[in-house]
Amino acid sequence: MLSAKSPKLVSLFLLAASALTTAWAIPAHVGRIALSVGDVKRIDARGHSTQLKAGSPITEGDRIITGGDAVTIIVFIDEGRISLRSDSELLVRHYKVDPAGVQSRLDFNLVRGSVRQISGQAVKLQPDQYRLNTPVASIGVRGTDFLVRATSDAVEAFIHEGAIVLLPVTAACMGASQTGACAPLANLAASDANRYLKIMADGAIERRNLGADDIGRVFGINLVKATPPSAAHTLLASAAPVQATDRNDRTDPQTAGKDTSASSAESDKLRVSGDPNLADLVASTQRPAVEPAQPTVTAQPPVPQPPPVVLALQNTTDLSRQLVWGQFSGADKLPIDFLATYGQARQARMVTVGSLGEFALWRSGDTPTLPKGLAATVQFDIHSAQAYLQRDAAKLPVAVSAPSLTVDFDRSRFDTSLTLTHTLTGSVTLQASGKMNDEGIFVQVAAGQRVAGAVSLNGKEVGYWFTKDNAAGVLKGVTLWNAR
Repeated sequence: MLSAKSPKLVSLFLLAASALTTAWAIPAHVGRIALSVGDVKRIDARGHSTQLKAGSPITEGDRIITGGDAVTIIVFIDEGRISLRSDSELLVRHYKVDPAGVQSRLDFNLVRGSVRQISGQAVKLQPDQYRLNTPVASIGVRGTDFLVRATSDAVEAFIHEGAIVLLPVTAACMGASQTGACAPLANLAASDANRYLKIMADGAIERRNLGADDIGRVFGINLVKATPPSAAHTLLASAAPVQATDRNDRTDPQTAGKDTSASSAESDKLRVSGDPNLADLVASTQRPAVEPAQPTVTAQPPVPQPPPVVLALQNTTDLSRQLVWGQFSGADKLPIDFLATYGQARQARMVTVGSLGEFALWRSGDTPTLPKGLAATVQFDIHSAQAYLQRDAAKLPVAVSAPSLTVDFDRSRFDTSLTLTHTLTGSVTLQASGKMNDEGIFVQVAAGQRVAGAVSLNGKEVGYWFTKDNAAGVLKGVTLWNAR
């Protein structure tokens, strides 16, 4: 028993008890925000509302809500990943991971909106312990990458990899439990001829196959090859980026890619401050005006040899630059000579923009925002630029010419253009302009075109990547620029 003559001991005891009580009261973090664009907020289990940014922790009971032109991506502790699109609401009911694969429980409510879910290790060990509940159906998985859009009247799903089962909205089916206890409404697998399914509130079921454009219109997501979770914390889904509206627009991922040999502990060391951006992960806010039509298949003409490159550029890796493009581990070989490895590019740099599973632009410096001293309008000259035509599995080199780039630091705007030439496409002009946020990040979206880039913190370098749809395929490229 403590005596009155030991006040220091009493104080230490009370302090320890207080610390233990506080620790017990704080919910364990089950995930972290990897990207936050636009109005993204959390309402926790106590009803407190906060804005989310890259690095914000997620706990059980959190309700994540995205506004219009907004998107967020959550990377969970088992490398599972959810991309939540604009005008969506997701409740993280339970996220308990048992490394032994015995007592895991992963349970979400998608109240409304669209998500892309890539399963993590817990689902692989215990797929029956996962549920994504919607107003119309509850979804179970079998080691899966899938898309869901939910309203009060219907649920739509597209399976990218693996399989899902859609179950009735009953107490027995909504909780993470054995699917055998529920009579399925429908099953959907990547091997199915019709990989899209829609279930109406009245029970009517529609199946069809969707082309890439149709998927983008329905779910606001453009699918690309996703790096598997075992490749360690590469960020999730690809989507058409939204147009930035002011300097407060933030585009913030937690990490880029990692070598497949990297451990999850090492991934925690990646920078989460500074709210950097992977613009290819930003959600499109398009909604289909009509039901998507069946895609048409056209005959492909023979592939001629590409034209000679027009510009004599420094298309070699230069790690002394402020901005360095790095390629993700396991990415397909691209016809771009100045991509560094992931390990080289990330040294003393923070990721800014990039294309999932392919490459990202890393920037030197410890601060996420541009210094206030940058002003005036600056003209930039092209330093490195390479482009190619993506035509089915083929990547055909494309000539780049007539480069132009201007950055107005006073007005936080950029303006750029390039001419892209191939015998299959003729001469195609890429033109983009728009706002740049206070981090020096810019994203521009037009019909069939995306441009995303960043300015170095000293204002002397710019890099951006682009895609532009064409009847012959998709034109893609990466650039680096120097101030005059």
